Amino acid sequence: MTDDVDLSEAPRLREYLSHLPASTPSVAEEMDVAESTVEGYRNRLQETHDVDLAYDREANQWFIADDRATQLRTLSTRSKQSITREATEIIEDEKRTLMRRLRRTEPLEAEPVEEDESETFCLILGDTHFGDAVEKEYWDDDEGEYVTSRVYGPSIAADKVATFGRKALQIRDHMSSVTSFDDCYLFLLGDLATGEHVYDEQWRDIEIPLNEQVEESVGALYQLSVTLAEEFDTLQVRGVPGNHGTAKPSAAIGANTDLLTYSWLDDRLRDSGYENVDFRTTEQHKHLNTIVRGWRYHVRHGDDEKEHVDETASSARDWRGLVDEFDFHVAMKGHHHSPAYHKVMNKYPVFSAPSPKMGGEFPSRIGQPDVSRHADLGWVFGVSDQRPVTWQFLLDDQ
Repeated sequence: MTDDVDLSEAPRLREYLSHLPASTPSVAEEMDVAESTVEGYRNRLQETHDVDLAYDREANQWFIADDRATQLRTLSTRSKQSITREATEIIEDEKRTLMRRLRRTEPLEAEPVEEDESETFCLILGDTHFGDAVEKEYWDDDEGEYVTSRVYGPSIAADKVATFGRKALQIRDHMSSVTSFDDCYLFLLGDLATGEHVYDEQWRDIEIPLNEQVEESVGALYQLSVTLAEEFDTLQVRGVPGNHGTAKPSAAIGANTDLLTYSWLDDRLRDSGYENVDFRTTEQHKHLNTIVRGWRYHVRHGDDEKEHVDETASSARDWRGLVDEFDFHVAMKGHHHSPAYHKVMNKYPVFSAPSPKMGGEFPSRIGQPDVSRHADLGWVFGVSDQRPVTWQFLLDDQ
């Protein structure tokens, strides 16, 4: 990206570029100069040598912006309807570029520790729908009138993911009085970005275009991942794609935006140098099977199943079929935004994950209005050598 820039007479500027992506303090430490000197290098590169540098707010890092980054930022300033095709083409090109880069680096692999008498700490998060905007009208007693309030949007979604991580660690600290934890599993159930053209007139509900949805979701999940990686012996990330990750209903599963989100997240975690992270997702299916302390876990998005697990005869029959097909001890699903914890045949636990997104007009139209003032965020639970689920908590944003 800087091959055409002559820095032969400016070795310190070339050295600065060699440290990117990185924060200003870390580069200052590496180069043994003041932070103000690093800022001077950056300004000279941009103003004198036309090197395009950009700042990643979530990661607190400066990086060399390539043509795709410039294209995406340009597209972000145009109307949502007019950019869909071009943004999708750029995202597909970025996916191919990411795949080539990921193939040149070592996969994130880390064997679970699983010490005797310890437990594994698990988190379930899905349906964050980065990109959606939800406003609600409610009666304000103080004002004596109806007021409209923004209850969901990209920045709110990021705050909720951060709150989920903070509260999860509070539960970890609380449960540490009775047990100890080694590994952590972060289950991501898809619909991280909300997509475009998944349903008629979806553009009315979207605040940011597809490319920004991916950027925002990656930023929030990266912060959550590095926090967990620093708190546990290993972090095991498991992800499945959802139905909202597509740019259109007929898109192939390999073009799913959730998969691009996972690839970007994988790439950033590899660059960060964490050696205790194991990252696995599925591209061919909307389900994934994995082992936690010897127990078989079945992870799926849930759009192919009914909302209920065992409340009706038909749903109970369907889940008995899934038990027969995948032979799991524990399963989890998202999609319906309705949290629940049930057991198939009173034996096999199934977690139904909530969505941090507050309900908009659609639930009202089908007679299920969301009248809450808070949102459920996700599940946390423990796994021991003796039991596939030892305890569980449903976390909310209050």
